[in-house]
Amino acid sequence: MKHELDLLDRRIIICLQQDGRRTFASLAAELHVAESTVRTRVGRLTGSGILKFFADIDPYPLGLTYAHVMIRVRGAHLRQAAKALAAIPEILYVGMCTGSFDIVTDVVCRDNQHLLKLIQDAIRPISGIEYLETFITLDILKDTYSYEAVLLGLEPS
Repeated sequence: MKHELDLLDRRIIICLQQDGRRTFASLAAELHVAESTVRTRVGRLTGSGILKFFADIDPYPLGLTYAHVMIRVRGAHLRQAAKALAAIPEILYVGMCTGSFDIVTDVVCRDNQHLLKLIQDAIRPISGIEYLETFITLDILKDTYSYEAVLLGLEPS
């Protein structure tokens, strides 16, 4: 279901993506609206699932292994396999996709041995998984959750 966002909703989201700890009062002052308006809008955006608050960490200073596991699934097993993958704690993201793979996942493990064990003992045994390919991310050059360009309709530079 597509939700329509007005300009104020979009501006609230952009401000919160820059600093999710901002107070409603500071947002209201910047956006020139009442604090109650911001509180209501944020409540509606979170209630609908559009806006989520969480603490994002950088896995590298902690010595963690970050990888993408791309998975091909046989026939009608796609949704069941995706749900089984989503239940694995080390898998942070599961998306059904187009292209030569059916499912894309983001995985964080303690180290490469933990990743190997996860693949062998938790991922490969899932019914319907036909093939998988693992890409270990060695360095992250951009890690942002900013949708500013899209929300404001900015053209590519």
